[in-house]
Amino acid sequence: MPSFTNQEILKHYRMNEMYPREWDEPEAEPQRASSADRGERQRSGSPARSLQRSSPARSPARSPARGGAAAGHGRSGSGRYSILNEGGIRKISGTGALVVPGGENNTLLDEPDPLGKSDSVVRILRENEIGNVENNMRLRNKYLISSKTFSPGDFLRDVHMYSNVDDLQTGLEHLTTSINQKSSALKLLVSNNFERFVLAKSTIDSVYKEMRAGSTSQTKFGEEEQSFRLIKEEEWGLKSIREPLNEAQGSASVLFGPVMENQERDDKLRFLLKSIDKYRDVFDMSGIIVDAIKRKDYDTLKEEYFKAKQAIDSARAILVPGRAPTELDVHRIIIAERMWAEVEEVIKDYKRETYRRLMETSQDDNFLDLIAILLELGAEENPIWVWLISRYDTLKAKITNSFERSRMEIEALRRRVAAAPDPSPDVYAHYLRSPMRRNADGYDVPLVMGFWELLKSIMTATLSPTEGLLGEVVSFWTIAQNFIDGKTQKNLPVGHDEAGFRHHQLSDDKIAQLRGGGEDLLNSLVQYITEFFGQSPIEDITALLSPMTPLTPNSLPPTPSTGVPGTPISPTGSGVPASWLQYQKKPSNSVTDAYAFLPPNGNSVAGTFYLAQIMGMVGTAAVELYKLPIGKSATDQLRTMVATARERAVHGVCYAWQRDSMNLKVLEDWTRSSQNKAITKLPSQFLAVERAIVLGLQEILHVNRAKADPNNPVITPPAASLVSFVRLQFKKSLSSALMGCYQNSVNSEAHAVKDEDEVAETVNNNANLTTAGQSGLAFSVDKNDSNVRMLLTLSNLQEIKSKAVPQLLEQFETAFGIPLTDDANHVKDTLAEIDGQLFEAYTSPRVEVLADTIENGLNHEDWIPETKAAAVTPYIHESLLQIVLVHSQVVTTAPTLLQRIISFMLESFSQSMLNTFRTHPEIKFGLPALLQATLDVEFVNQTLGQFVTKRAQELQSEIYVELDKRSDGPSRAALHKELADLRNVLMGLRRNTRAEFLCFRQKKAEGPSSSNGRKGSAVGN
Repeated sequence: MPSFTNQEILKHYRMNEMYPREWDEPEAEPQRASSADRGERQRSGSPARSLQRSSPARSPARSPARGGAAAGHGRSGSGRYSILNEGGIRKISGTGALVVPGGENNTLLDEPDPLGKSDSVVRILRENEIGNVENNMRLRNKYLISSKTFSPGDFLRDVHMYSNVDDLQTGLEHLTTSINQKSSALKLLVSNNFERFVLAKSTIDSVYKEMRAGSTSQTKFGEEEQSFRLIKEEEWGLKSIREPLNEAQGSASVLFGPVMENQERDDKLRFLLKSIDKYRDVFDMSGIIVDAIKRKDYDTLKEEYFKAKQAIDSARAILVPGRAPTELDVHRIIIAERMWAEVEEVIKDYKRETYRRLMETSQDDNFLDLIAILLELGAEENPIWVWLISRYDTLKAKITNSFERSRMEIEALRRRVAAAPDPSPDVYAHYLRSPMRRNADGYDVPLVMGFWELLKSIMTATLSPTEGLLGEVVSFWTIAQNFIDGKTQKNLPVGHDEAGFRHHQLSDDKIAQLRGGGEDLLNSLVQYITEFFGQSPIEDITALLSPMTPLTPNSLPPTPSTGVPGTPISPTGSGVPASWLQYQKKPSNSVTDAYAFLPPNGNSVAGTFYLAQIMGMVGTAAVELYKLPIGKSATDQLRTMVATARERAVHGVCYAWQRDSMNLKVLEDWTRSSQNKAITKLPSQFLAVERAIVLGLQEILHVNRAKADPNNPVITPPAASLVSFVRLQFKKSLSSALMGCYQNSVNSEAHAVKDEDEVAETVNNNANLTTAGQSGLAFSVDKNDSNVRMLLTLSNLQEIKSKAVPQLLEQFETAFGIPLTDDANHVKDTLAEIDGQLFEAYTSPRVEVLADTIENGLNHEDWIPETKAAAVTPYIHESLLQIVLVHSQVVTTAPTLLQRIISFMLESFSQSMLNTFRTHPEIKFGLPALLQATLDVEFVNQTLGQFVTKRAQELQSEIYVELDKRSDGPSRAALHKELADLRNVLMGLRRNTRAEFLCFRQKKAEGPSSSNGRKGSAVGN
């Protein structure tokens, strides 16, 4: 084959460079592929080959011809391999590999796939996007089988990445056929050149003998000269022929080297394919395990892990001392060891991740599944103990941090409540009436309700047996006790070859440590609750400005027992605005400053409602903790916790109770009751508020809402001193509330009450929740009139005395189981005193006017008629008209007081007349005076007959006695004779004034005669 220079090749192919990236053939040039080549392509079924057939860049018009040159179509010299017909480029025998001609460096450009997949390895690599193989010679030679740096592993991985087992089997057959063909060509080459080899051998032997003997040559001068010598200085005669030998060796290497290398690589590939086919499952084990981990398919993970364990054990068992393993055994061991190394690395990472997840898993999650997985995979560290101790660390940190954070949040909101302005009396009264409403919109102002809701949510998050820290502690110890007793381990696996069975039992030291940790958790929880209720609010809350950064396992110190990092905790709390911290704690003498759980200026209705629930949580927590095996030793602490919380809650509520009792007068909105128009709504509201507070205190004192047995030892009965304290507060509350009623009636400046509609608009814009719905003409009164206020207050006191107070006393005795005889008498005395003061305040001005009228009338010179009495004196009409006015005011304001007030006015009338007579003992009365006095007295008594009392009758008798003393015998005798005429006059006067004094008539039946006359006689009815 003739050699061509680079310029000749470029000119022949009409190219600009020696290493083009793509062969640009004319589109019109037809290519004829041999039928064998077409059949070979049709048999290829790999995904990569399918892509080659479908790729537009590899269309038949651009594919090189195989099996011969083009058949003379198109321009001469334009075919890709046309120069081969002229011997321009050398082919490596039997391979079809192309090399660039040149004496100094034969570089492989491309070659067909030895497995028959394609006619270009470089093209396949380019399609598979494997680097820049066209320009990178070192990278390209790794994939060309004719190269000395050929790598079978890289070849199969990158060239046949999409080939399946069937494609590889087909390639093996193709490779075997190619090798056989090349072997035949090599044998034919040796056979054809045998004589040349023999002649060359003879020539070499003769030359060697001559070289050994040496040779001489004769010069032109006839002298002999040594032309060849086998001496060291001449490199034993090879110095002159080394360069031709090197050239010959290079040519031989080019010709025969690739053939031998291909043969060796072919054997290696054949053996490698055989090993791959035989141990295919072993190769896939690590991948299956990784896929199972991703899919969280733990059953497949354990199954494949055990298979891998068995595979490595079987492979290692091949190595028997005294017996050398075969090559196949060596490959099996290498494959198994490589697989096991990958599996161990995967399992190691997985176990590390599982340990981390286990430490972060609570008792409500699938921690048993994680423990079972670790036991199955062969855990070095006891996963049971790791979970228990990490859970303890988590709960301990969570209790401490949540308690401190919660106290600061509560104090921040408490200070904000303290800084807020006091609610107006109308708003205050609106929330104090909340027990009267079926669906209350709140028991206090929104800010105070926010405080109570925050306190309740924090206590729920801490003491709830199902949702709070208490539930986590109880659940943790229940699980820990089951591990200690070995109950849970019955359902846990023992692992491969029972390797995990040693982790099933906890040692005595660990059990003792675990019990100590459980007691520590219990004591911490109890201590924090006791401190919260028993101590004053904290001073420093600036830590709220620093957000709680969730801790990571790497940032926490390891536990001393296992060395496993602690578990991160979750910060609690709903978050406090930084602006709240501007409300600094101010020095104050307020009682609420000593209670961290009591909002300043909060009412007792909300206090009893929420503290009853919170005390129920505290009691339930104590009972739940006592049920634990470790709770028996903490009985005293649990009792102290309940007693402290109860005592402090009672004192705090009672303080608010006394404050509300003194301000209970704000409930009076001077609107009549819909059930009884003689009273306002105050008595029913007073009863509802006091009843709600008493019931709430009873629930707090006896911890009624706690879910506990009656004989539970941690919830003891309240101390007698505490019950006595509540009893005293109850008595004070009633007295303060009654005094407020009196102040309402006499203090006109305290009654600028807004309309209820305005109050409803201020409070949640909900008018239906107030008493505004009952406002109107039928229920309204003139609250600016002090007389109206006093009458309604008297009527209210009468209602409170007859109904509210007895019900409250009975309820208190029933709730607390103590008699209130002395307290009941004290309350009655207080009521009587207030009632007397208020009754006197209303009647005194009217009695004084009435007394003045009577005194002036009796002392008037015209009082004694000149003749017989024919009509009552004018002062009698005036006095009765004054009583008519009082009657009208009472009957329209408080009808229930009518009998009492008019009777008292009648008694005052008689007393005033008697006092007037007694002031002038020197005046003697004759018959006209006696007749006129008798007529006046009898007219008044008969006109006000239904209001005559025993005291009025007594005063009337005393008047007659006084008249007898001031008259002589003849006058008294004449009086008896004139009684019949006087009776007729009295009857006429009654008829004439019937319409005038109609309001005094008895509606049903006439009462008994009110006139007993002197010596038991009456003037007439």
